[in-house]
Amino acid sequence: MDLAMTYLTAHADALGVTPQDLAHPEVTNAYQDADSGTTYIYLKQQFNGLEVDNATLNAAVTAQGEIITVGSRFVSGLAA
Repeated sequence: MDLAMTYLTAHADALGVTPQDLAHPEVTNAYQDADSGTTYIYLKQQFNGLEVDNATLNAAVTAQGEIITVGSRFVSGLAA
């Protein structure tokens, strides 16, 4: 999880969000594929302790610790 959050924060611009938009997400699911060792992480965006409707993000991390895919529907600029 830490690796994924570090990556997401470092690439916030490419995802169309600010680092503040990535603060305090809720992990809704995370599991590791038994065959490939890839870990899939699913996050829900929160703002002021409340879930943001339809604001989800998913990431896949290989067994070697490489991010191979990220999909984001996080809302940008909530703290503005």
